[in-house]
Amino acid sequence: MPLVLEPSLEVPLRAWGLHVVTEGRPAEHELVAMGDDWARLRAWRLGGHGFRVLALAAEPPEDRALLEPLAVVATPTEAAVGEALAALASGRRAGELALRGGTVDLERRVLRHAGGTTSLSRLEVSLLAYLAARPGREVPREELLRQVWGHKATVRTRAVDMAVLRLRRKVDLDGAESHLLSSYAGGYQLVLPDPEDADLVGRGPLLAELLLRLRTGARDLGLHGLPGVGKSRLARAVADRLAASGRRVATVDLEGVGSAAEARERVATTLGLSPGRAGELDLGASEVEVLVLDGADGFDPGPLIASWHAASPTLQVLGTRQVRRAEPGAVAVLVPPLDDEAARALFARRAGDRPDDGLLADLDGLPLAIELFAARTRLWSGAVQGAFGLGPVVGALDRVWGGVGEPARRLLAGLAAVRSPLDPEVVAAVAGSLAAAEAPLAELVDAGLVAVADDRVRLPGAVRAWAADRIAPEERQRLDAWLRSLVEVGEEPERAEVLRTLEARLPDLRELAGRLEGDDRARCVLAADHAARSVATLTDRLAAFDRALDPPPPDPVLEARLRIGRARVDLLERPIELLGADLERAAALASGAGRPDLAAEALTCWSQAAHHARWGSGTGARQLAERALATHPVPRAVVWLEAIRSREERRMDVEAVRGALAEAARGGRWRELFELVVPAAGALLAIGEVAAAAEARELGRRAAEALGDPGRRATVDVLHAQDLGFGGRIAACAALLEQALPVLRARRIDAVLGRARSLLLTARCHLGRHALAEELCDALITERTVAGDREGRRELQLVRCLLLMEQGRWEAATRLVDELDAPDAAVSSTFAANVVVLRSLLALRRDGAAVRVDELRSTLQDPPDPRNARRLDAIRAVAAAGEGQDPGPWLEGAVTDDPEATSLEEIARALRTGDREPLRPMVELRDPAPMVTRILARRLLEG
Repeated sequence: MPLVLEPSLEVPLRAWGLHVVTEGRPAEHELVAMGDDWARLRAWRLGGHGFRVLALAAEPPEDRALLEPLAVVATPTEAAVGEALAALASGRRAGELALRGGTVDLERRVLRHAGGTTSLSRLEVSLLAYLAARPGREVPREELLRQVWGHKATVRTRAVDMAVLRLRRKVDLDGAESHLLSSYAGGYQLVLPDPEDADLVGRGPLLAELLLRLRTGARDLGLHGLPGVGKSRLARAVADRLAASGRRVATVDLEGVGSAAEARERVATTLGLSPGRAGELDLGASEVEVLVLDGADGFDPGPLIASWHAASPTLQVLGTRQVRRAEPGAVAVLVPPLDDEAARALFARRAGDRPDDGLLADLDGLPLAIELFAARTRLWSGAVQGAFGLGPVVGALDRVWGGVGEPARRLLAGLAAVRSPLDPEVVAAVAGSLAAAEAPLAELVDAGLVAVADDRVRLPGAVRAWAADRIAPEERQRLDAWLRSLVEVGEEPERAEVLRTLEARLPDLRELAGRLEGDDRARCVLAADHAARSVATLTDRLAAFDRALDPPPPDPVLEARLRIGRARVDLLERPIELLGADLERAAALASGAGRPDLAAEALTCWSQAAHHARWGSGTGARQLAERALATHPVPRAVVWLEAIRSREERRMDVEAVRGALAEAARGGRWRELFELVVPAAGALLAIGEVAAAAEARELGRRAAEALGDPGRRATVDVLHAQDLGFGGRIAACAALLEQALPVLRARRIDAVLGRARSLLLTARCHLGRHALAEELCDALITERTVAGDREGRRELQLVRCLLLMEQGRWEAATRLVDELDAPDAAVSSTFAANVVVLRSLLALRRDGAAVRVDELRSTLQDPPDPRNARRLDAIRAVAAAGEGQDPGPWLEGAVTDDPEATSLEEIARALRTGDREPLRPMVELRDPAPMVTRILARRLLEG
């Protein structure tokens, strides 16, 4: 019974089932709740009083370790107080701390283990107690120095590390799991034994809460939740732990019991008691302290428990049932389904293997279903397991269905029809309004059919599958009407708030599209695709467009939008002829319908495809871009044409690009703006417009923040890193790239990820971090090997050759190229051409390089790829200039947008004129020169 000296803590303590007093001597209580009167608490501790203290304070005291056991809360809320009580219980509540190798007596400062006892110092005990009161948290060294050692200022000392080292030697016993104290970069964390056995995976926190409630005086505690969620198992675990601590516990199975009289008889039989007058039981005669009533679903146990409490005031009852009890004084605790991590762990323990994600979603955290499936996972398919495993759950759901009212049934059936998150907007759409949903939703929660957390309803897969057969036509119509309203909102898809709405409803929009036809289906597919861009695979998106165009919708504008959308998804895969025909038709449809802006979008998309396919040696892409801009000056057409000009002419209309970006920003079309920023910033930087590129990048950052997309923020960071690298701030460039890489990898933004890795390799080489560069390259090679990507692995081995050349290890690079050049039918023509280019570069350091380059070029296909031909022309020019010949004939080819060829041509001109200054920007990364040309430029500058 806690003594409460701080009035605002009284209410949350009572909410946790504690019977509090507000007057008395602290020494007579196990727990004292008070304010931040640290001088008073210090005097109590000096007097030898070891009771637990819960303090309401803005921050802990400086000498906290001396005042333990102590928990501090900043606000007097039920959640904060519950967490503090749990911390106190896990630390010095009983004066003992269970470790893997033994038990620490915190009062006597002794570790008891199988080999005897080991003494601990006062500092070591304080360190253990402080960390134990913060389970699962890494405590920084600075905090330990301040709170345990008592340092008031930050000092540079190894005191914490040395103390931990000595403590480890004492407590890590007999090969126990290492380490008791896990060392991290910033501090230490106490790794306590896992309180869960194989039957209680994921239930550790809930088990600790139940034990805490019973140990602090809760008299009527009820567990409720879905069938199969593990209520009985959790109740048995609580009973076992209480019995192990010396409490007298009895468990009564009430499965199948249908009345209070029947329950009384079952309890009497289990405890060996005889009913007294009027059939009452004298539970005091049994000396039972805690009575567990398991499975009390067939009757209302409230009146029976009340009568037992009247006869035996100290009796504590823990009951399990599916429906929540609401009697005054009863504490109801929901047993939720397991989270995904715990569900995977339970499945793995039972089956010896990880579950398929789709199967895991169907099981939805119900331990009963998980274990039934896991036991048969090696024998049957997931579909057969599903049919078998849900049987026991469905039987219980059928029984509960009859106990809820008609409004609750309709709400549950409507929620079962929704595939997206069940937030308040969905609940209102299903019920008609939030007010109409309030009472039936509370009834569903009490019946254990749904759970509510963070303003969202959680509907387990078993309940969803069971209730889906009960969806009435009118509920389906109401849901479809709501979804159609979202599709209409999706007509302005670039706005951030619209995008978020569509992304949240993607599963339902896809399902609705499958039920619609014609123009309605086209609108739904377009709305769904706006949502799917950041979460769905290209294959899934492409399939949706194909279905919507077979047959095409009657509305020509919708057909044009579908064809443009499909082309953007499949931009790099489909042959340019097919893609061009599709987009030509889209442009014609849009023009005929009076939508020149949409026609310009189609032509711009076609130009981008032509550029990637190098159709017409680049001229086709430019002609299409000019045609798009002439059709209508949409921002996408403006930026794309200027990007082409920057590559071909090394100049562009900077103000036109600024205006296009500003127009998209003014309209709040954040996704369109972001898609424009990436090519605009790169093009501006390539021609030296650093300030304009920085402006574009900041607009991209604004768009990424508005869209709330970490992947887009990381993409902007890569643009910034590129800017830093070209500006000579290589260390900052590398740091920013290392921060962005994990996000890009997690979001699978492969195009930007490849660029980021390339930049990081270059930055590491320039900084002289060759070991890190090789480590990154080797890691990528291993990744491609594991994925079975032979060509990708070989391409990275070419980069490995460049790293060797960067370090002047020419012979090693030559040997590696020789290994790559071995006959292999699987080697593509592109890879073979890259090998020839690399061999030609290696030949530049020898006499007769020009002849050798000609020999290597003759091994390529005839005619060779225009890009490879131009690169080899540039290498030939370097060879000619290096041997004192005129490189002019090799510099007269068509202008190229390949940076490597352009940089090699600059090296040839520098050799011809003898002016080495143009090479310095390449070496210093002030110009976007590839690694191969930078290596050659460095050699020339170094003489």
